[in-house]
Amino acid sequence: MRSDLLAAGAGAAGGGLLFLLARHALIDDAYITLDYARNVAFHLHWGVIEAQTSNTATSPLNVWLLAGATALVRQPVVAAGAVLMTSSAATAIWSARTARLLGLSWILPVLTVVGLLVNPLLASTIGLETFLASSLIVGLGYCAVAGRPLAAGVLCGLLVLTRPDLAVFAVVAVLGVAALRRRAVLVTGIAIGVALPWYLVSWRLLGSALPGTFLLKTGGERWGGVYDFANGIQLYWQAYPTATVLAVAPAALGALCLAAWTIPALRRAVPGGVAVPVVTGVGGLAHFAAFSALGTAPYHWYYGPSLAGLFSCAAFTAVAVPAAVRAAAPRIAGAIAAAPVALAAVLGVGFALSQGIPWAVAPITTNWALASQYQRIGTELAGEATGQTIASPGEIGTLAFYCHCVIVDAFSDRGMMNQVIQQRERQAGPVQRPLLQLNYRYNDRTARPARPTLMLRYDAAQRADSPNQWNVDSPWLGAGRFVLVPVPPR
Repeated sequence: MRSDLLAAGAGAAGGGLLFLLARHALIDDAYITLDYARNVAFHLHWGVIEAQTSNTATSPLNVWLLAGATALVRQPVVAAGAVLMTSSAATAIWSARTARLLGLSWILPVLTVVGLLVNPLLASTIGLETFLASSLIVGLGYCAVAGRPLAAGVLCGLLVLTRPDLAVFAVVAVLGVAALRRRAVLVTGIAIGVALPWYLVSWRLLGSALPGTFLLKTGGERWGGVYDFANGIQLYWQAYPTATVLAVAPAALGALCLAAWTIPALRRAVPGGVAVPVVTGVGGLAHFAAFSALGTAPYHWYYGPSLAGLFSCAAFTAVAVPAAVRAAAPRIAGAIAAAPVALAAVLGVGFALSQGIPWAVAPITTNWALASQYQRIGTELAGEATGQTIASPGEIGTLAFYCHCVIVDAFSDRGMMNQVIQQRERQAGPVQRPLLQLNYRYNDRTARPARPTLMLRYDAAQRADSPNQWNVDSPWLGAGRFVLVPVPPR
């Protein structure tokens, strides 16, 4: 339909504008995903580095989409922009269809897409799977309203392929929406049929069904001994107060909007509309609760699905509320309902533009250096790394992308990952240990850690320029330097 084309074009344009702002400021974990995508596109190889197979890509679907785009445009970073634009276009289409089906204003897709794109935390995850996940969550909300179990099953499966933890949204949709609950067997069967083949292949050929990041970034890790996922927002508020408020406040509004759907007049005015806040709002809260229960470390992109779902709930409610009071005071009611969400979007746009054009650094980041600094280091390492194996300092994605060398840590080296697996199995309780052993049943436990000859080390102090030393700075750690040193012989 013409309206779908208009929505898709507007959504893609918005995604494109954000990418132009952020293209030089992608975070390090985004580059890990781009490393995988480039290797798949050019070498049909699953790994961070070409020299080794690894299984630390959290989002297989995002890697495949990026790899497909990379094969066409030949530039992985540009491919990230293409996937962002496509995800934004899909969000706009599904939002527009939801509005049309329920007789709501065309403002819904505008508020939803703009609000998601200008959220500082979400905008700091370009290249990762956050915007892809957001589009699928909005799409699942549409399928729930439309009562389309076949399409809902496909989207549930794609959510699980986007990230295993996004199964939370699928479960909430199937259990919480009557139209899908009545066809739960069909929806679940289709979702399993979509997602299971990859996880079986990963289990048998890559050594584990779940990606290695499940061990690397979950399991009670507390930053500074204090912050995990449950309270990590406090840490970001201390480091990035304005960005954090602009990221979290719209989601908090979404949580409050859930209460509005307990009012019978609203449900009568928008028949079937409650399915959207169930999928997006309740799903977002459930996802936050699940990550908190897992004791996940507070990496900022892990908050993305919860924030996106809750904001989508707020945008939908802001557009739906006037329908319940249209007869009384349509203009006033509409303005009052939409004002907070619209204000959040406007403030987000202003904040995004205030960060510079284009951005030098993401609004929220925990990296030790700017992307441009890592690019310089990686490019210069290429000349030093001929025939050498380099130990990563702890952030590997951007360095590996620009170095094209053998740089290793647990993300790229299966032997180092084996050490992590063994440690977690020793620490696991009687319930978790058999599950870990099942997940790693086909893992090659004979793989030994690489033996680096060089090591890139981070120091929290800068020195005068010298060979094999690079001064860096970041809003997270401040000034520091990386030094390339030989690994002492054993």
